[in-house]
Amino acid sequence: MRASYLFCLLLVEVTSAAIRFTLISMKNDNRLIIIGADGFIGSSITSYFRQSGWNIHATVFNRPPSEGEFTLDITSPEDFNSLPRGIPLINTAGLPDQSAPASLMRKVQVGGMKNLVNWALKANCPHLIQLSSISVYGNATVGIGRTEAATLRRGWNPITAALPYGRTKARAEALLEKSGIPFSAPRLPAVYG
Repeated sequence: MRASYLFCLLLVEVTSAAIRFTLISMKNDNRLIIIGADGFIGSSITSYFRQSGWNIHATVFNRPPSEGEFTLDITSPEDFNSLPRGIPLINTAGLPDQSAPASLMRKVQVGGMKNLVNWALKANCPHLIQLSSISVYGNATVGIGRTEAATLRRGWNPITAALPYGRTKARAEALLEKSGIPFSAPRLPAVYG
């Protein structure tokens, strides 16, 4: 195995453990929704929680659903209606392809978050975990400190975030923050898989 692949698996395991700690502290009967279970990170997180005895309601987009899974297009508000209500949710869905049109990234990351927030408010979601990205800090020079005040959602100059991915992830975080839904947003570095 390549070292970068092993690092990615380690990163997913650490993130999964941190998420599990958050969810255990909520005492939610081990039920959890994972959006984007067919992606690299989403499939690893889903596997981790299933192996840990959690009752997972997973969504997929790029393949037919298996037992216990639902097809969900995050850009389609109606697709959320099949999800169970009142349980925590992890959103791993996203479009990290830097060659994708900026309009499509906005549709998936920002429009998808609007749909997710609207559903979560109606569904009484007790906690939403949004997998985000360090790209919300923009194109900072290596060695320069990154603080919460310096994220794009806190008014940092968006021109310095040359890539649409970082801008759309920052806007998605801002929408989630303004919603009032209890949330966590771990910001992962570049993950390839």
